[in-house]
Amino acid sequence: MTVLPFESNGEASALLSDRAKLLDARPLLERKSDNIWAHVERVRDELYDALVAICADEGIDALTIKSNHYEHPPWVKFECWLPKRNRYTTERASVIVYIIEKPYHEYQIEFKVDLHDRGKTKEIAHLKAFGEKELRDLIRYLLRRGKKPSFRRLQLRDRPTQLWREKNRIENLQFDYQNAVMVGMAIATTIAFASDLPGLGLLLAIGTGLLWWWLSRRPILVLSAGKPIAEPRRLRWVDSWQTVIFDLGTECETVQQRFLEAIEKGPTENYRAGREKIWYWGLDGKEEREQIVLSMSRVLLFCQIQKYGKDLYVGWNAHLNTAQWVENKVAQGFSHDTGQVTSINTVSVGTQQLTDYDLSDLNCLIEWTHSQLVQLIKRMMAEKKLDQEIDFKILRGERQQLTAGAGDQKGTLEGVKNVMSRLRRVD
Repeated sequence: MTVLPFESNGEASALLSDRAKLLDARPLLERKSDNIWAHVERVRDELYDALVAICADEGIDALTIKSNHYEHPPWVKFECWLPKRNRYTTERASVIVYIIEKPYHEYQIEFKVDLHDRGKTKEIAHLKAFGEKELRDLIRYLLRRGKKPSFRRLQLRDRPTQLWREKNRIENLQFDYQNAVMVGMAIATTIAFASDLPGLGLLLAIGTGLLWWWLSRRPILVLSAGKPIAEPRRLRWVDSWQTVIFDLGTECETVQQRFLEAIEKGPTENYRAGREKIWYWGLDGKEEREQIVLSMSRVLLFCQIQKYGKDLYVGWNAHLNTAQWVENKVAQGFSHDTGQVTSINTVSVGTQQLTDYDLSDLNCLIEWTHSQLVQLIKRMMAEKKLDQEIDFKILRGERQQLTAGAGDQKGTLEGVKNVMSRLRRVD
């Protein structure tokens, strides 16, 4: 850990002013609302809207769901159990369409279709397009109201031998011929020694070594696609609190609105709060609800204010998020724009170890949120003249294992079934 020297307020202000004039060269991935990650989510939403419209046109009430905003690759799903004589005998079919980002490729989005049709499964990958027409044709086929569609004309090359398929080429990047020359010289060196030509083999070996040394000293630029606006989620439950207030159910919307107003401005700059619609599996299919989400750094707090008859349920669950976006190299070659060796990078879901500072953020957000909620509940009960004893004590979880190493992060509460792990965002 690097310890920074203490600075007076005047020195700190001057330093911040100087930093504003500096070139931003911080090692951070860009978050933009118009990058490839936002584009694939818009495509997912368009496919989902089309799926709902197709079901309405076909006069069928089927399961239609989509992935949440922090899950990649995004997907949409259709599933139906068609009655055969009655509801006890059904023909079952489903399809999941994945929208896969391909930054800096000719086709920046590829689609993958997982098909389950009456006990048979099939995967159709590397599709360069999959819109409302293709989705409608596929749904109609699953309902046996149309012929089986073929997507061969849309499939991109998966292996070098599939010459009949179009290749999804990386734009503005050409083959690294210098590295290919080194590989060719290494092969020639092996052939020379195997052919009992030690002199030629020695010369080729020296040339290969010198070329390798020269290539290893080439500067490499990095072209990054940035990362999504939202972080991926791998949540670890920590603390919770809940209660039921009798005869306050009619004021559910008022309590929600007042709570949102109270938490509008949080304790730090990276604090965020808002509503989030979720879906989860109920006893008889998909259920949808709305919750209030507060986030600060790697802390996520889900608050539920819901009406149950004439009573009001109020509760929250606090989690630490161990997931983060990790950069991966997709390809490397010569850039047409710069003429230098360039590495093209994208991101995937990774894990970051929790620290004591994350626990500090967690404790701060929990105590701050709980205080706001307690004050609101007491005020509402006083206005409605409700006389009820409420236990405002927080249910504390285990903290010792939270900052353990990646291999030890199971914790003592891993066996507790957390209902929040089944939640999915619907818009």
